[in-house]
Amino acid sequence: MRAGSCDCHTLTIFHRKVPHIIGSITRTRIVSIGNLEGYMPKIMVVDDEKEYTTLYKDYLTLVGFEAIEENESWRVMEHAHATMPDLFILDLMMPEPDGFKLCRMLRADPVFKRTPIIIITALNGMDSKMVAMGAGANDYITKPFLIEDLKSRINFLLEKASKTSSVQP
Repeated sequence: MRAGSCDCHTLTIFHRKVPHIIGSITRTRIVSIGNLEGYMPKIMVVDDEKEYTTLYKDYLTLVGFEAIEENESWRVMEHAHATMPDLFILDLMMPEPDGFKLCRMLRADPVFKRTPIIIITALNGMDSKMVAMGAGANDYITKPFLIEDLKSRINFLLEKASKTSSVQP
């Protein structure tokens, strides 16, 4: 394999059980990874279903991010302070605290006040989206979705956050 190329796979995510998650697989090439040369942004993936956190972690690692899994939403704040992620991916439908409450908790913490948060959920109603965005989410993705879209949304939010943090004291 040539330097700078990557043998990667494109996955389609569905909200059904994990054996049905992979909808299509094609060969693709990763052109750019992350925003900084040699730096792997940390992404904390929070979902009470281990199959999803493992799937997201595997994909994120494949495309150049350091992925951190957390399946117990009540542990997120402690785990986040220990690992200092650059971005969070949260499910909404989890045992307490659910994704809405967890999003509010992260926004209330001065350390994570400006850390990007992406919600990934099967809830596709406008009410859920409005509540999540009101709680502080930066983006809202409903299942099913193309996993490639996740990478581009992460890169967009990380770039936006880096520009914001360079301007803010």
